[in-house]
Amino acid sequence: MDELERETSYIPCVEETMEDVSLFEHIRLQVGIRCAAEQSENGELLFISMDMSGIQSFIYQMYDRGDVLKNLRARSFYLEILMENMADELLERFGLSRANLLYIGGGRAYLLLPYNQESMGILGQYEREINSWFRENFETGLYLAIGHTICSKNDLYNTPTGSYNRIFRDVSACVSSKKRHRYTCKEIQELNGIEIDVGRECRICHTSSKTVIRTTDDVCAICRGLICLASQIMSRKYFVVTNDSVEGIAIFPQRHLCACDETTYSRLCEEKKVVRTYIKNDVRKDCKSFCVADYSKEGTIAELAMNSKGIEKLGVVRGDIDNLGHAFVFGFEKERQNIFRAIAFSKSLSLFFKSNINAILAKTQRNVSVVYSGGDDIFLLGSWNDALLSILDIERELKEYSLGALTISAGFGLFDPKFPVSYIADMVGALEDRSKRLPGKNALTLFSTENGNTFHWDEIRKRIFGEKKKAIEDCLGSMTERGTTFLYNILELVQKSDVKLNIARLAYLLGRMAPSNDKSEEYTRYEEFERKLMQWIKFSNHSEEKEQFIMAAQLYIYENRKKDGGEK
Repeated sequence: MDELERETSYIPCVEETMEDVSLFEHIRLQVGIRCAAEQSENGELLFISMDMSGIQSFIYQMYDRGDVLKNLRARSFYLEILMENMADELLERFGLSRANLLYIGGGRAYLLLPYNQESMGILGQYEREINSWFRENFETGLYLAIGHTICSKNDLYNTPTGSYNRIFRDVSACVSSKKRHRYTCKEIQELNGIEIDVGRECRICHTSSKTVIRTTDDVCAICRGLICLASQIMSRKYFVVTNDSVEGIAIFPQRHLCACDETTYSRLCEEKKVVRTYIKNDVRKDCKSFCVADYSKEGTIAELAMNSKGIEKLGVVRGDIDNLGHAFVFGFEKERQNIFRAIAFSKSLSLFFKSNINAILAKTQRNVSVVYSGGDDIFLLGSWNDALLSILDIERELKEYSLGALTISAGFGLFDPKFPVSYIADMVGALEDRSKRLPGKNALTLFSTENGNTFHWDEIRKRIFGEKKKAIEDCLGSMTERGTTFLYNILELVQKSDVKLNIARLAYLLGRMAPSNDKSEEYTRYEEFERKLMQWIKFSNHSEEKEQFIMAAQLYIYENRKKDGGEK
C-alpha cells in the first residue's frame, strides 16, 4: 500500500465531483468499504471511533528530573505507536487491512468494519481486553473509549444530504457516553482493592501498586521500558512488536515493543518472534510506515536553555488548531460533504503536524525539540528565542498550507530548566487557553495570562517585531552609553502611563538622556525613537500600542541580558 500511496497520492481522482480527492485515497477507501461490506449483513457497515484518554497526563506527569527531554519524547512516541498497534490488532481480528483504517492521529482513530452479530462480540471483547490491560499497567491513567454507529455506503457518500454529519454526531455521542461511564461496579471494586506496595513508589510516575513489577532502582516496568526506548528513538527506525516478553516494553496484552537495528530485526524474524513491524518516517515493503515529528536538537533541557540568546531560559510552546470540529463538519458545502473529503482533510492535517513540522524546523535549524506533534496540536521546547521563532514559523507555514482556511492558537512561556515539567505543561496550557478566548482566536499568549499579553499573529510580526522592537534596536544599537538599564527605566514609566504625571516623567527622562551631539546619526535615531514612543504612549486612543511596546521591550531585554544576569 505504501508504494501505491507514493505513486498515486498526487493524482486527482477521475470520478466526477471527486477531483479534489487523491486517486490513492479514493482507491483505498473504496477497497475498505468493499471489504467491510462483504462480511456484513445486508451491506451495513460499522463506523468506529477509538479515542484514548489520559494522553497529556501520561506524557507530562513526570516527577524525576533525570533525562527529562528524552523521557518526554519517549512517552509521546510510545503513545503514538501504542495507538497504531491497537488499531492494527483490531483490524487483524476482523481479517482486514489498513484500507479500513480511515484515520489515525492525536490519540484518535476511525475505522470501517463489517456489521453483524459476530463483529459486535469481537468489538466488545477487544474493548474489555484493552481496558483491562490499561488498568493493570496504568491503573486509571489511560482509557480507550470505542464508539460505533451503523451506516451504509450511501451514508458515507452523504446520500441523502446530512447522512455524513449524522455518522460523526452519533459516533461522538457514543464515545462521550463511554467516557462518562468508564468502569463497571466490578471494575471499580477491583481498582479500589489494589494492594499498595509498602516499598518505594516509582520515582518517575509515582505508581505504587503491586501489579507493577519492581526494579532495583525504584522504577516501574513501564518507565524502565520507556527509559530504554528514549535512547533509541532517534537512532533507530525499526520498531518491532513481538510475542516475547523478554524483548522491549509492554504495548498490548502478550505483546512487547522493541526498537531494532537491521541485525536485531533479522534475528527476531528468524526466531519467528515478530508480530508486526513499524518503520519510522520511511517506506519498506514488509513494514508498516508511520510518520512522527521527531525533530530534535540533541542534549538536555538545561543545554537547550543554556544555548538561548541572552537570558538562559527554556521556551515552551503549546498550541492547536482553532475550531477544528466545525471545520470537519461544515468545512465543505453540504452537497460536497462525504467521508472521502473528511478523511483526505484529516490526513493532510496530520501530515502537516507529523511530517512538515520536521522540515519547517530543519530549514532554520532551530534549537528546539518536538515533544509531541500530531492530530491538530503541538508541544515543543527549546532555547527560548528559537522556541518563539519556531511557533511563528509554524503558524506562517500552516496559513500557507491551508490557504488561510485554518488558524492556530498557542501559548508561550519562559521557565527555569529545573522547573518540573508537569507544572510547565499546565501553565503553558493556561496560556494557550487564554489565546482561545481572544475574539477570533488565531493568537499567541506570551509569558502570562494577564491582560495585554495576548496578540494576533500578524500583530506580533508587524507591530511588535517589525515596528516597536525594531525601533528599540535601531535606537539602542547605535548608542554606546545606553543599554538595557535605560530601557528598564523607560519600561517602568510606560507601564504606569495611565497616570498622566508618568507621561511627563517619561518625556523628561527621554529629553535628559538624549545624546549630547545633536548633529550625529546617533542623535537622529534617538530623536526618531523618542517621537515614536511618545506617539504610541501619549496620543494613542487605545491600549494596544502600549501593550505592543511593553512586549517588544521585554523581548529586547531578554535577548540582551548577559549570561551572568547583567546587561550587555
